[in-house]
Amino acid sequence: MTGNLKISILVPVYGAENYISICAKSLFEQTYGDIEFIFVDDCTPDNSIDVLESVLNQYPKRKEQVRIIRHTKNRGAAAARNTLLENATGDYLLWVDADDFIENNAAEILVDKVLATNADLVCYGTAKISYNQKMKPYPLFQGLNSKDMIVDMLSGHILTTLWGNLIKRDLFIGNDVKFIEGLDVGEDMLALVKVAYYSKNIVTENTILYYYVVSNPNSLVRSFSLQKTFMTIKNLELLEIFLRGKMDVSAFVEKRKCDAYYDVVYGACLAGDFQSYKIAKSALAQIKSLPFKNKKGFLCSFFIKCDSYVVNRIWAIVILFLKKCATLPTKILGKPLHTFIL
Repeated sequence: MTGNLKISILVPVYGAENYISICAKSLFEQTYGDIEFIFVDDCTPDNSIDVLESVLNQYPKRKEQVRIIRHTKNRGAAAARNTLLENATGDYLLWVDADDFIENNAAEILVDKVLATNADLVCYGTAKISYNQKMKPYPLFQGLNSKDMIVDMLSGHILTTLWGNLIKRDLFIGNDVKFIEGLDVGEDMLALVKVAYYSKNIVTENTILYYYVVSNPNSLVRSFSLQKTFMTIKNLELLEIFLRGKMDVSAFVEKRKCDAYYDVVYGACLAGDFQSYKIAKSALAQIKSLPFKNKKGFLCSFFIKCDSYVVNRIWAIVILFLKKCATLPTKILGKPLHTFIL
């Protein structure tokens, strides 16, 4: 190992007491030495920080490298990321969610990649770990430049998460890339598109180094609400503004907005929220003629064709029922139920 790059591992903490132990151990057991570990406690209502401190006590040599910063009130994921960014001093940033974990040689492999390629941004292998311990790798960026990466993200070919990428800190600081407090869903997509745009050298490390754990019900991105979906739509609108005059990716952005508005219609029908339903239906009416296939499936496409609020509410209940049935080993026409639904 040569070079002396400093890595900042940044972890927002909220509602992760059942998972943060595994996460922290994977961080403190890193084979690379020059690391700072920064955790932001966004007023987590559970014992996440107590668990973290208990794990840290098992790694006394790491204590000088660890900072735990506490918000005085819950401010949300975007604010937590800003606090992490403001306190980071490393050359490169490695973002980790408190309920996920990484390989213990992740930092070393990524630093070696940077030293070999002089990369601004390294996209690395990630995988999903489900409740039954099955692992499924995510598609990995195989393009050549920032435009390729942005198109791949917005078209849904690769993830739009900060984790899965080692990012040069100066891409954030030098271009004033920050997170918008209050917009806590889709905030990493907007930031990642911006730093990708400013990156002059993007490379790929094929090794799977990060594991996304999908069984935490407290995770912000794993539970649905209308408010969160509207946050996603707002971030997409801000993304359009940022890319205007730089790149023409309007068709991809519109597709993502369409998918988000489908979610609003579905959620509003279940919640009996007629106002949100009207907003989403109006938006869908303006973009429904675009030539792309809705990824949500034919059951959800019914929403755009039917103008009856009452009928759509009944249809939403049917979809919810089928989603619940999809957890059973039942099959329709020889196919699992989940292939027919959202």
